[in-house]
Amino acid sequence: MKIEIRNCNNIKFADINIVENNLNIKYAMNGTGKSTIGNALVYSMENKIDLLTPFGEENKPEVVVDSELSNIVIFNSDFVNNIVFKGSNVIENAFEVFIKSDKYDEKRNNIDNILKNLTLELFKNENLKQLLNDINAIMNTISYDCKTNKIAKRGTFKSIMQKENMFNVPVELTKYTDFLNDTNKNITWVDWKTKGFDYDDKGKCPFCADELKETYNTEKTKFTESYKKADVKNLTELINIIENFKNYIIEEKYNIVLNCIKNESDEAKINLIFTKFMAEIFYLMEALNKIHEFDSYRVKREEISTLSEKVNTLKIDLTGLEYFNNEIVQQIVNDINTKIDNILLKIEELKREIGDINGFINTVIDKSQEEINSFLKMAGFNYKFIIALEGDEKQSKTVLEYINNEGNTIDVDNISEHLSWGEKNAFALVLFMYYALSKKADLIILDDPISSFDGNKKYAIMHRLFENRSDKHSFLNKTVLMLTHDFEPIIDFGKNEKPNGNANMSYLKNVNGNIIERNINANSDVTSVIEVYYRNSVNTNINIISRINFLRRYIEHTNVKYTEEQDMAYQILSSLVHNKELKIKQDRETYRDMTEEEKQAGINYINNFIQDFDYNDINKNVLNKDNILNMYKSEQNNYIKTQIFRVYLAVTDKRRTLDEVMLKFIDEIYHIENDYIFSLDLISFDMIPEFIISKINEFMSKEE
Repeated sequence: MKIEIRNCNNIKFADINIVENNLNIKYAMNGTGKSTIGNALVYSMENKIDLLTPFGEENKPEVVVDSELSNIVIFNSDFVNNIVFKGSNVIENAFEVFIKSDKYDEKRNNIDNILKNLTLELFKNENLKQLLNDINAIMNTISYDCKTNKIAKRGTFKSIMQKENMFNVPVELTKYTDFLNDTNKNITWVDWKTKGFDYDDKGKCPFCADELKETYNTEKTKFTESYKKADVKNLTELINIIENFKNYIIEEKYNIVLNCIKNESDEAKINLIFTKFMAEIFYLMEALNKIHEFDSYRVKREEISTLSEKVNTLKIDLTGLEYFNNEIVQQIVNDINTKIDNILLKIEELKREIGDINGFINTVIDKSQEEINSFLKMAGFNYKFIIALEGDEKQSKTVLEYINNEGNTIDVDNISEHLSWGEKNAFALVLFMYYALSKKADLIILDDPISSFDGNKKYAIMHRLFENRSDKHSFLNKTVLMLTHDFEPIIDFGKNEKPNGNANMSYLKNVNGNIIERNINANSDVTSVIEVYYRNSVNTNINIISRINFLRRYIEHTNVKYTEEQDMAYQILSSLVHNKELKIKQDRETYRDMTEEEKQAGINYINNFIQDFDYNDINKNVLNKDNILNMYKSEQNNYIKTQIFRVYLAVTDKRRTLDEVMLKFIDEIYHIENDYIFSLDLISFDMIPEFIISKINEFMSKEE
């Protein structure tokens, strides 16, 4: 993967290569622009790249990647400050970070599919849907109270109780029978007939204009007593509804109900028959409505434990039904009950799936807790990490407990206030690993992740992040960009191949805003400092000042057991580079003259490295201002130029003209206090910060 960065903070241009599915360690000094590289990649993804515009610049920041990246995550101070350690919660979105995965989604989809299909789908049957509609229609027509098992004598039921109705026509009104029995027009006709009485004062029929007969008033009285539009309407509608039930009622019972409506005059008998009829209607309505309700909503997870009992109650029992118990109804009910039995089988399957996913969740939680707590223990942190389930796994929280000296645990409420700065960063790094893996990031960036820790913790953290075990969470074989000024990871991954050797390493240097990248070969580029010093002390291709300095440092590293020969050689070389008389340092302020025997012993040792070494010749002809200036001017390597510069300061006595920070750096390349056992080849790799060499160049240019 090739990345180009332009005009971002202190970077004018950077051309960086990343090996995919690999750890990419980019080693660089502070001030190179490591954080800018990480932020540029993230900001370009978040459309915030303009935040990196250099001060006073008009050129727009730009990031170009030759591979498609859809998700980049970065570990830096923002992650520590914004994602973890909020109050008593260790990390936000614990479900997403620790539980959710492809395997979880597969199991959850299995459950959702069963729930989605957990329906009887009975009401896709239009006949059954119509039956429920007809049942609801008659329940709306006749007021039946299931609690008291009584019918209110009002409305339609009151119309049924009338002794004379359109089916039982009084003798006085026999001639109107055809009109009254016409269920299509009788309601309108009764209404029309009743309104005609308003024209009696004319003494004529309002329709034919014939004179009214003597029997008219008798008929009118009987008609108004026997027939009202509301009663006719009620009975007509009821008959139509009952007709719709004909196929579902035993024929004998159907006729009894019709007879009650049309002919029966005994109110007690009518009440007895209709009470039983309405009780069965209500029973069927309740049963079908419960089934319809079950089909109309998604079952919730918390209902699954009692779902079998609930579904069992949906079964319809025809025992005790006298009206609705013919073959058609029996077939419908058998079909319903069979489907309910099938649903019960699906529920058992659902329960198994729920048990499976619960087992999976518990295993994932136990594994994550064990891994993190193992790290905390290894790193010396007296804390215990817990993932707490609260009902739905999506509501999971992460908490921290402190383990006191007695082994008892205490809840940590304000985590950020109780953890030290180092503890927070170390713990946050391991949490970030889970976070990044849950995001399925294309690129994982670690911005100087371990610079604040001692050697043991650095290795403990890197070992945990890149552990080579298939049964543990790890960044192994993920595309990771690690930006660091720590050299230990180069040694661990490159030289020692711990925790594994799966790392691509390079060195970044910022030269006037341009990032130069050079690959690091662990076998050839990473070597012991002793080897570096020896190799360059005998190297005839470099100047005598640098050879003297390398030999001096070689003696510092190898003179473990005192030898007079080495000690005298060191004193001679120190006198040269410090431009002092050839004396032996006895204590901090006391010196004595070196004897000829001591001088010769030292020169004999030096000659093993620098043949024909001549102290007087070097002191007179090499260590002078003009020669050193020319030597500096012709030198290309910054490390060697810095060595030459340090001697120049001693020769010209101009140390006091430089600031202390710069002098400290210059002096350290002459001493071993901050050396590692392993180091990059100081000649092959330009390790001098740009601001240091720039100041040196400026100083030496003025000296010319």
